Amino acid sequence: MIQLQAYELKKDQWLWAGHCPNVAQRHLLHQGYEAEGRESIRKIEDYYDRLLAYSGLRGRE
Repeated sequence: MIQLQAYELKKDQWLWAGHCPNVAQRHLLHQGYEAEGRESIRKIEDYYDRLLAYSGLRGRE
């Protein structure tokens, strides 16, 4: 999930969160705030790559 915060304390920050159903073990860092939308997308992609690697699957190359 990626969402621009419009009204909260983190106004104009991008919230990213790697929520997945049926995940046996979550990896830290799995959510946070970034100033740029592109950086939050990169964080999500890195998180999913770590989940795939932990599961023995291949991520991006």
